[in-house]
Amino acid sequence: MTIKTLKMVRFGPYIKETVVDFEQFTGKVFLVSGDTGAGKTTIFDAVCYALYSAFWAPPGEPSASLRKNDTLRNQDSVKGDKSYVELLFTGVDGRDYLVHRDTRALRAVGDKPAAMTKDSVNLTDLSDKTVTKGAREVNSRVEALTGFDRESFIRVSILPQGEFDKFLNQNSAERRETLRNIFGTELYESYADVVQSWLKTAGKQADRASDACSALMNRTFETVGEKYPLCDCDEYAARIDELESSCAERKNTAEEEFNSTNEKLRQNSAMRSAAESVNKALSAWEEAKAKMEQLDSRREEFDGKREQLKRYELAAEAAPALEARNKLSNSLTGIRSRLAAAVAEEKQAAEELAAAEARQEQANSLAPEREQLTADISRLDDLLKKSGEADEAEKKMRATEQEISSIQEEMTSNQAKQEHCQKKQEELSGLLEDTKQEASRADAEEAELNAKSSLFERLRQLSEGIEELSKLQKAADTARNVLARKSEAADNAALEFSGLQAKYYAGEAARLAKKLEKGAKCPVCGSTEHPFPAAWTDEIPSQQQLDKAEADSAKAARAKSDAERDLAEREGSLTAHRANVSRDYLSLMGVEFPENGAAEAVSEKTEAVGKQLDEASIRLEGCQWAQLRIESLEKQLSAQKEIQDSLAERQEKLKNEASALQSRHAAEEATLNEKRAGLEGRDMDRLRRDKADKIARGSEIDSMMKAAADKLAAASRNAASSASLRSTLEGDIERTQKEFSEAEETLCMQISRCGFADEQELAANYVRISALQSLRAEISEHDKSVSAARARLDECEQRLPEDRTPRSTEEFDQAEKVLSDELEERKQRLMKLGTELDRYASAARELSNIISASGESLRTYAVLEKLERAICGKGAERIAFETFIQMRMFKGVLQRANDRLKVMSGGRYEFELRTQNVRGNASEGLDINMIDNNSSRTRRRDVSTLSGGERFMASFALAIGLSDYTLQRGGNKQSDMLFVDEGFSSLDSSTFEMALNVIQGISAGRRMIGLVTHIDGIKQYFRESQIYVHKGKAGEGSAIEVKCGVHKNM
Repeated sequence: MTIKTLKMVRFGPYIKETVVDFEQFTGKVFLVSGDTGAGKTTIFDAVCYALYSAFWAPPGEPSASLRKNDTLRNQDSVKGDKSYVELLFTGVDGRDYLVHRDTRALRAVGDKPAAMTKDSVNLTDLSDKTVTKGAREVNSRVEALTGFDRESFIRVSILPQGEFDKFLNQNSAERRETLRNIFGTELYESYADVVQSWLKTAGKQADRASDACSALMNRTFETVGEKYPLCDCDEYAARIDELESSCAERKNTAEEEFNSTNEKLRQNSAMRSAAESVNKALSAWEEAKAKMEQLDSRREEFDGKREQLKRYELAAEAAPALEARNKLSNSLTGIRSRLAAAVAEEKQAAEELAAAEARQEQANSLAPEREQLTADISRLDDLLKKSGEADEAEKKMRATEQEISSIQEEMTSNQAKQEHCQKKQEELSGLLEDTKQEASRADAEEAELNAKSSLFERLRQLSEGIEELSKLQKAADTARNVLARKSEAADNAALEFSGLQAKYYAGEAARLAKKLEKGAKCPVCGSTEHPFPAAWTDEIPSQQQLDKAEADSAKAARAKSDAERDLAEREGSLTAHRANVSRDYLSLMGVEFPENGAAEAVSEKTEAVGKQLDEASIRLEGCQWAQLRIESLEKQLSAQKEIQDSLAERQEKLKNEASALQSRHAAEEATLNEKRAGLEGRDMDRLRRDKADKIARGSEIDSMMKAAADKLAAASRNAASSASLRSTLEGDIERTQKEFSEAEETLCMQISRCGFADEQELAANYVRISALQSLRAEISEHDKSVSAARARLDECEQRLPEDRTPRSTEEFDQAEKVLSDELEERKQRLMKLGTELDRYASAARELSNIISASGESLRTYAVLEKLERAICGKGAERIAFETFIQMRMFKGVLQRANDRLKVMSGGRYEFELRTQNVRGNASEGLDINMIDNNSSRTRRRDVSTLSGGERFMASFALAIGLSDYTLQRGGNKQSDMLFVDEGFSSLDSSTFEMALNVIQGISAGRRMIGLVTHIDGIKQYFRESQIYVHKGKAGEGSAIEVKCGVHKNM
């Protein structure tokens, strides 16, 4: 992956939007330099935060404790302004991505950071504009696109300040985890888990096959708890075949006996069914005969019902004529009633019409009065208009008078403001002169504050270094005590093992001596004489006791070796740290580092410098406040002058406006007098009252005329409607009377035709249709029953035998019970034999399957056992598969690191993978030695014995080798960058030149190398390829200056 562009807004010391274009440094070495605390390291912090939401120092390590995510947001930012970083990078898939992360904002001092929304973290694929949101989703996506998690990215791409030698100093177990994270070797460990799982499964399958065979044979041969080995399966199969053949013969015999009994039972059932059929036929004939006799007894009853049904049907035919005559009679009565009402209504309508015509005549006589009222209202409207114009003229004149009064008041106030403004200007001029004198001392105070601040920070770091030195001393003392205990334990264990070993060998000799015979050769020395045979004792240890003592001795020896290595590492760290602290103490305190009292002396000086720093800060704040105050005072003075000029201009404008208003007032007064002259001495209220009276009278007359006209029209319509209704009803009576006569004639004809004497007899025989249908259905149902009973009786008589005596079935029932019991007994025996035969057949099939499966399971188990021993380190080398792969990879890393280290050390040093004590030790295999080619005695050295400069060279070469090997392997874990934070100060000039040559060499191609440094020598080499960070003033934030050209050749 390759980073291209970084943007920071209110991030760390960067308040304004700051953009770093890394693409211009592709294939180059560039420096990041600038003021202390300006934010050089923050640039690479921002890269790590954008990718992994955390700084580059791994959690729990020293630099991680100094930077927390809660401090990302610039402390001088205004509440509500967003703080964020954006990074444009190319993923392992070759596509460009933009990741955006907001920082957490603190709500108030001491509060926890505010929660972040899902939109505050997002990743955009610039090729198709798809967006991934949410911290968890983006983190997972970034790891896939870069090929690294956070810790692996740091190991391959970044050498943090103070963390150069971390990878160098790791033991095998720690380095195994680092290589696992970078190269993903946990896959090889999973191979062992899979193979062990397969082996366990195959073993279980073999065991299950043996258990299945024994269980099957116990069931088949009806034994309990017997073991049947798989090797005798052929014998079991032959025995099962014999049992199956014998059972089949017995089953065939049982089937013949069952079929014979079943046939006898069938014949008995047939004879019994024939007897039951005769008895059923006799019973059915008797029932049919009784039913027929019952129906014959109701013959006369249904003859009468048929006669009644006939009269009902005739009445139903004549009923429509009766209903039609009655309906017309009722209709004629109703029409006559409505006609009488219509005649009375027509008379009343005529009377109302006459009264409405009289009222209309009376209303028409008011027309002349209405015309006069209209003329009077028009004249009053003219007078009201003139009165309104006069009032409006008076309002304008009063408004002008008010404006004149307001302008006069403003002119008086304006004059007072001018006098106050002049006095304010004089005061501000004096205060401005005093403030400028105070602000002129700011540069001197700031220089003093920076010097004190730098001294205070160095003293604070020295104090921390002394405290760390004390911790390292305690750790070394503890390590010495541990080594003493481990040494004593190892010696004791070795003595214990030696003693048991001597006793064991003496016991072996005693066992041989007991078997010696006089004249026979000794199996050890070959002698036939045995003058001093070994004596037997009861204290001879067993082989298990001897093996345990040997294991305990080896374990104690390894513990002692670990303690020795730990002590060497701690003493090396203590020596290096003491040298650094002594140098800083001499530089700051002016004396050599004492054995006692150093912390107290530094603390006293730190406290004194802190007080001086506070005093200088207060003085500088006063000067800075004066600088800010100058601009404010100048603005206030300028504002006062502008105000005075504005007031003078306004005063002149008010004078001109007042003169114009006086002229307008005179003209408005003349217009008012002219308007009031034509009003005849009447005011507007009186004119309005006269107009309202006349309008009210006009409305009253209009209402009277309209009401008279409306009533006349309504009365006319009502009279016409009444006459029309009467005429219509008279026609209806004539038509209905004719229809009634015709219906009366039709009814008489129907009564005569149906044979009824009169209308009353017809009505007496008329019933509802439902009653008629019910009677008709009852007669029909009776006729059907008679026909069915007669047919059933004929059918039963035909089925009767000649002998109509009932048959007995008791003999057949007794025979059926005996035969059924016998058949059930034979059936149970047949089923039992069938089950037994199926069991033998099933057992034969299962045994065949077991024989087939067990052979495959045993072969699989043997193959997997060999594979498991090889992968899990149980072979001759006893090295686990993952450790073997990691050793091969680490050798590749060391080979590339040696290419760099030899250049930097002038061919003196190189790395070597430690191979001794690896066999059978899972915690080793990745330890390294340093080969010193200039040493005449001990060429191999532990890395803990290296000096500060040597340690930097080794760490730097190892980091570059790891990065080179990662790039060479390819895959999805590639990083085209390497950032180094400080670290060169511990090198001498010659080694420094060599290190720069190495750096120059690894920047070939597309790789970029970023160096954070304060060393002027490095700046000279890369003068034209730098990012310089300027520390801004309070509230402004830091800024960067980029130079990108061709740096000096080395």
